[in-house]
Amino acid sequence: MNKAITITLLIGLVLPNLYAQKHFDISNFGAVADGKTVNTIAIQKTIDSCSKVGGGTVYFPKGVFFTGTIKLKSNINLNFETGSVVKGSPNVEDYKLEGIKRGMFFGEDLINVSFTGEGEINGNAAAFFDPNTMHSYIDMDKKYVRSGQAYLDAVKPTEGPIAFANRPDMMVVIMHSENIKFSGVRFKDAPAWTIRIGECENVVVDGISVLNNPQVPNNDGIHFTNSRNVRVANCNVEAGDDALIISGFGDDINIDNVPYGTPKKIYKYGNKTGNTENVVATNCILKSNSAGLRIGYGRGSTKNLVFSNMIIYNSNRGILLNSRERGSIENVIFDNFLIETKHQGGNWWGRGEPIHISSCPITKDTINGTIKNVSFKNFKIKAETGIVVWANELGKISDINFDNIDIQVSNGKRVAAFGGNIDLRPTPDLSTNLFKRDLPVILFHNIDQVRLNSVSAKFSGSVPDFYTHGLEIENSSNFTITGSYFSSSANKYAAVFISKSKSIDFKNNSDFIIKRQ
Repeated sequence: MNKAITITLLIGLVLPNLYAQKHFDISNFGAVADGKTVNTIAIQKTIDSCSKVGGGTVYFPKGVFFTGTIKLKSNINLNFETGSVVKGSPNVEDYKLEGIKRGMFFGEDLINVSFTGEGEINGNAAAFFDPNTMHSYIDMDKKYVRSGQAYLDAVKPTEGPIAFANRPDMMVVIMHSENIKFSGVRFKDAPAWTIRIGECENVVVDGISVLNNPQVPNNDGIHFTNSRNVRVANCNVEAGDDALIISGFGDDINIDNVPYGTPKKIYKYGNKTGNTENVVATNCILKSNSAGLRIGYGRGSTKNLVFSNMIIYNSNRGILLNSRERGSIENVIFDNFLIETKHQGGNWWGRGEPIHISSCPITKDTINGTIKNVSFKNFKIKAETGIVVWANELGKISDINFDNIDIQVSNGKRVAAFGGNIDLRPTPDLSTNLFKRDLPVILFHNIDQVRLNSVSAKFSGSVPDFYTHGLEIENSSNFTITGSYFSSSANKYAAVFISKSKSIDFKNNSDFIIKRQ
């Protein structure tokens, strides 16, 4: 045999070997799907072995595999076969990594990590929660809400949030990393945030499902914190807490267990701007007992966001933009939304608003950020409370545009108990957290530079007396309203009520009564 033939044969033998080394089946490393074995060590050994050869695919075959916390590594695709279920251990002591409490998957300072396939990651939240006991926390006072004690009497555990003694941390966390992808996988029953992508760059989330218990508190669906260059598409998310979130939180939230100001590690990868920016999300279906889509919150700013072709249904809030700390929000576009909201029975933040925009300080010493240059276009809305746009002072929220918006507010079975209140939680005082106020279909308070074009805002059917005008503008300035129609809940209320405001200009609108004072 000559040298050329020998080399060719050797290459033929080596290449299949290398391919085999790049495809690692967890069952070959001791993982068993017997419904009782905790496979943390076996799964971690599989990932570590894959990492040692430079990366590849870690394969999860059909079956139910219990696990505790797994540490992620760079250049690895976790591939979940149809019928595979990776389920969280029911023992909270199994969720530790290097002495720190974690969830099921944790990784930081990584590159090229993906979760793909048609399998399921199940957080097993049912093992940690009591469905018959309310998760109690005091952030409101009945003396400030409209219905008083009746409000508290209407809060039942059947719609959560429900109680827990102890629980694992966020289910999947990837921090300070780049080139991250989620595709096809189903995430279910998270005991805390489902997916957290923090301080990351270049992220794709496409075609996944998040199906969480709607009674569980803090089980956010997909949460991006201080990340940039993010694309989300074709996802279905159901959660007790917010479904899709873009926020300005940093490492301080449930990661290093250290307060603001403590020096952080030096990371090679990830978004180092300290802000969230350049996010596109489209073609998603969202359902939440909190907000379907939440923007803002935290000390980092959030900017350059586009959301399109969304359905938010059976939710407590539709879209929420809020600034409570120094982080600001700017340059945001929402286009082509169907929204249905209602009053939820539990003590969730929000009171049925399809769109809520607010900027208020979280503490008495906080200087809250601004919200500006936000556009809403092509919305069809059915709700049990109207749109609320509220700032603690003029200038905090400005340049807000509504174009081709149809909103109808109607009565519902919990409106009498929960309706007629403004919910700004969290604020420094119980009197401003949740308080009674008569409400129009659209309310602006302390807002500057607003354009309403082709907006239809009305009440549908008989509603309680605390529902009033079609549009109310209070302590605000510089509004242009064109081609729009507003109607009140009853003849005693004007269709439009303007108080302590200036430069409110109406052009080419339908006939309706305007009252000024």
